[in-house]
Amino acid sequence: MPGDNGYYAPVQYTLLWPVLGLVLIALVIGWYVWILAHVRRRARGSAPRPAPQPSPTVLRDRYLALIGEIERDHGDGALSTRRAHQRLGAILRMYAHESSGVRAQVMTLADLDRAGLAPLSRAVSAYYPVEFREAETGSVAEAATLARQVVTTWS
Repeated sequence: MPGDNGYYAPVQYTLLWPVLGLVLIALVIGWYVWILAHVRRRARGSAPRPAPQPSPTVLRDRYLALIGEIERDHGDGALSTRRAHQRLGAILRMYAHESSGVRAQVMTLADLDRAGLAPLSRAVSAYYPVEFREAETGSVAEAATLARQVVTTWS
């Protein structure tokens, strides 16, 4: 009987297991290649078209309407003086971004000065005391007039 001496002859493995392992590895590699090629093809072919820029007149009218809306909301009591100043500052920054491409909405006051955006910088610096003061003081009508002036004189 084999193995009487405590040793067993080596077992012969079938060729099925290494072939199956290689096939599985090839399938995984093929799947990755197919996914990468498919995603790249889709990414190249589906680039979104840039939205057409509105005319300066349309842009100016839209932002003047937003300023008027803030003024009305404050008059109706829906906005506090502080919140109205904050929204006017944000609207002016967005107007600068949309009209000139400058990312003014993420710039500090010093950044606005360095970028040469003097009208915007003056308006934002006029809004800061009202935005950060403990007591609610300031005139929303004057702030809205200043915002309108910045929008209408923007070049």
